Amino acid sequence: MRDPSHSPEKRRTRSTWHNDFFSGHFRTPESVSSLLKLALSPEELELFDLDTLRVESGNLTDAASLRGIHSELVASVRLKDGEQLTVSIVVEHKSYPYSQVMSQILWYVAKLYKDGSKVVLPILIYHGRKRWRGKKSFHAFQHASLPGKFMECFGRRLLDFEAIELSLRESGIEGRLSELPLVERLVLRVMSEIWEADASDYAQWMDEIRALPESQQRELSASLREYFVNISKINKITVVRKVREMHPGDEYMQHELELLEDLTNETVDSAVKKGRKLGLEIGLEQGLEKGRKAAASEFANWLIQRGIPDEEIQEITKLSPDEISKIRNGT
Repeated sequence: MRDPSHSPEKRRTRSTWHNDFFSGHFRTPESVSSLLKLALSPEELELFDLDTLRVESGNLTDAASLRGIHSELVASVRLKDGEQLTVSIVVEHKSYPYSQVMSQILWYVAKLYKDGSKVVLPILIYHGRKRWRGKKSFHAFQHASLPGKFMECFGRRLLDFEAIELSLRESGIEGRLSELPLVERLVLRVMSEIWEADASDYAQWMDEIRALPESQQRELSASLREYFVNISKINKITVVRKVREMHPGDEYMQHELELLEDLTNETVDSAVKKGRKLGLEIGLEQGLEKGRKAAASEFANWLIQRGIPDEEIQEITKLSPDEISKIRNGT
């Protein structure tokens, strides 16, 4: 039975699909340990007793004290050598360059300290198509442009922290991923390859999944299908046809392709097209009085309220980044 949260009636953004695919498979201590092994150096990892690692929340919105914050997960782990210190780990992942991410992470960190954490380590995972150009240090993000004389007097008194960055599309990541368990390795690899994935990639993913126990196999293949259908822009019918030609006598693969073919879930692309059509209708109704720009601005605000990323709003409305930023800030 299909998860009702994946029904066509529930409108989803691309960010939601990325979040669901990631958080759906990184919700156990073992899987989060894999993330730490990937994000930390051996010397850093050696400080922690991974047997004490606990996942505090699969999503910060699950915790009443952190309701309304949309980080992927929060975990805690104790130090080795008899130390009583427990370290909180907050993981945020991005599928596109988000200029305000350091302010977002600061909010998570502040909430965790308010709830009693003694030490908080933020980890930022990035797997977007564009190169990440944002600042990993809050100081560099917020204070780098302040006057020199001011910084001489107050620089040491200003809040600062640096996020641990893990880029899933960086050179050499494949070798490090190969050391992880199959599920975690494949999930992270799919997230890094999803943008350019073709029929060969999909066939390889499904072929690797068959090595898992049946229950894990079903869970991962189902979530991967949903993710692929809603994120990849490649024609899915073409994928099905090509993979069928590549594996003509493979019953397992043919069954998986039937499931992919039958997947009629409303995709993000179709949702955006419907939203664009609605926006055009709004523009036509209001265009005589306010003009195209005003109608586009109004529709952009409608998209902002529904959590659509700025880059998608720009593509749909043809407004400039500065115009979208002014609308987002209410100016």
